[in-house]
Amino acid sequence: MPVAGCPLPVARCRSARLSACVSFASLALTGRVALVTGGTRGIGRSIVDILVGRGAAVAFTYRQRADLAHEIVASIEAAGGKAWAGPCDVADEAQVQAMV
Repeated sequence: MPVAGCPLPVARCRSARLSACVSFASLALTGRVALVTGGTRGIGRSIVDILVGRGAAVAFTYRQRADLAHEIVASIEAAGGKAWAGPCDVADEAQVQAMV
C-alpha cells in the first residue's frame, strides 16, 4: 500500500524502497500512543527512542530486566516524555492480549 503523499510511483512505494516514501524527520506523533515489543534493548530500544523523540507516548514490553525497563521509563520522563513499561512474552497469546 503506498504511503500518502509519497512522490514515487505506486510500484516503487510497494518495493523495498518504501523508506524513500517516508520522511521520519518530519513525522510528528504528538498526542499518539505507540506500543513497542522488546523495548529495552537493540532495535526495540531504538524504536522507543525515535517514537519518544517524535512526541509519542510510548508503552513498551520486556521479558526480563524490569530494572532496566524502569530506568528507561525514568530517563524518558526526566526528559519530558511519557513512557510505560510492562512485562510481556509475545509468544504467550494471553500476555499479548492483556498488554493490548
